[in-house]
Amino acid sequence: MKIPQKFFARRHEIAADYLKELDKHLDDIVSGRATEMFEVRDFADLIHVHPTHLSNTIKAATGHSPCFFFEERLMEISKAMLQNIKYAYCRNCKDTNLRSI
Repeated sequence: MKIPQKFFARRHEIAADYLKELDKHLDDIVSGRATEMFEVRDFADLIHVHPTHLSNTIKAATGHSPCFFFEERLMEISKAMLQNIKYAYCRNCKDTNLRSI
C-alpha cells in the first residue's frame, strides 16, 4: 500500500510547528516571560496532537527526536550567553586596568 503524499506534507508541517513553538518558548524563557520549561506533552498540546504522535512524527520527518532539537537550542543559547558574559567581563577588566580572561 502506497502512503499518500498528504501524509508526508503533514509530517513536515508538524515538525515545523514544533520548531516554531520551541523557538518561541525558549525566547520566553530567556526574556523572563516564562519560568517553567515545557515538555513534549506541552508542545503537543500547543499544536493539537498527541505527545507520542508528535515524537514519532518529528523523528520520522527529521531523523532526530524532539529532545535533540530542545537540547541543541539550549546549547546555542547557553554558548551565546557565556560569550556575552565573557565579553562584558573582558571589557570591564580593560576599563579597570585588570587583565582579561
